[in-house]
Amino acid sequence: MPQAPKSSRPQHPLPEYPRPALRRDSFESLNGVWQYAITKSAKLPPQWDGDILVPYSPEAKASGVGRTLRPGEWLHYHLSLIHI
Repeated sequence: MPQAPKSSRPQHPLPEYPRPALRRDSFESLNGVWQYAITKSAKLPPQWDGDILVPYSPEAKASGVGRTLRPGEWLHYHLSLIHI
């Protein structure tokens, strides 16, 4: 499945609050570019396969991955959060 070039993918998709009726004063969206790895076990992977655009699943073209997990495969996400 062809992937969208990184430059054409949004860095922070769907920035709006996900449930407006339940709005909180302190909300931070975790949507954006994360690292991912697809492995054969639940153990933390030794390296990351690339970037994935959250909240999209790896099967979605918008994720930038374009791959379906097979039975017995695990999807791992990684993001470093820094509060200033």
